[in-house]
Amino acid sequence: MADLSLRDALLIAGSGSGGSGGKDGVGIASLEINDSGELVVTLDNGRVKNLGRIVGADGAVYVPHIDDKKVLSFTIEKAPDKVPDPVDLNGDGVKPSDVTTDEEVNEMLGEVFGEQSGDGTIDENQVVTDAEVAEMLKEVFGR
Repeated sequence: MADLSLRDALLIAGSGSGGSGGKDGVGIASLEINDSGELVVTLDNGRVKNLGRIVGADGAVYVPHIDDKKVLSFTIEKAPDKVPDPVDLNGDGVKPSDVTTDEEVNEMLGEVFGEQSGDGTIDENQVVTDAEVAEMLKEVFGR
């Protein structure tokens, strides 16, 4: 099977309507980047999948966003500094425990990336290629 770009993997994973376009109609309930910089996907059937560290070859970070129509998208940011507002995907309201403050995110980014030296060097074990991300998404969504 040919490698898919991140864009193509997301299009395949998200095909459908109303946020339920995954395999067998399973949608995404939430996305988060954990303290290790790994993208963790919680599906609406309760299954949780860690997709690993999401960064581009140049060290840019893929930042997930879900809009009010439950459309998943990513932006590529060299140094993300603000987390998007939370989206209530389950219809049970956004609770304080669902929200991470900017201060917590900045602290987490500092732990994940360390103090930035400005020399632009990236440790190879911190990099996940688009093809690897696409493969992880195919594993999650079964395509």
